[in-house]
Amino acid sequence: PADSHGPAETGRTYISANGSSWYDLGAGESNDVGIRLRTTIPPSDVSIDKEVLETDLHPGDTVTFRLTVANEGSFPARHPVLTDTIPTGIVNTSVASSLVITQIGAVPYTWAVEQLDPGESGVVTITGQINSSLPPGFTIVNWATISDPDDDTPDNNADAVIIGGKQVYLPLVLRSY
Repeated sequence: PADSHGPAETGRTYISANGSSWYDLGAGESNDVGIRLRTTIPPSDVSIDKEVLETDLHPGDTVTFRLTVANEGSFPARHPVLTDTIPTGIVNTSVASSLVITQIGAVPYTWAVEQLDPGESGVVTITGQINSSLPPGFTIVNWATISDPDDDTPDNNADAVIIGGKQVYLPLVLRSY
């Protein structure tokens, strides 16, 4: 099957009548093979949104983190990895997921996530208790990330929540000129 309608390339298509001497079809006839496969790996776009379900938390309280992961791209995310850096101030944790997740290695909150098709999403819920030995006015910062080798848009691959801390309210003064 030879093709003379597209651009011919030399050094790519050879024919032979006997299998020992070869003729470059692109150089002599301006033809090349008519059956081609040219491909690239299309990008996925995994994202994460992390939130705390409770408000006004104190030492000893139960806290629930909801991680919503999604593939916002046009092609499957074939090997997503989800990591949540649960701090030492959170104890007695448990994990539930609407997706199939498998722990990777010895790191307790790093999971391989099942393939996410375009537009598919799921929720991983981590419930724990705020360590009762923390002082009043404690602050906990908790990050979560998701990655996929085919994702080339990392700007939506991490999210964080802050628990506790002191809130400062500043007055707003406007002047009219």
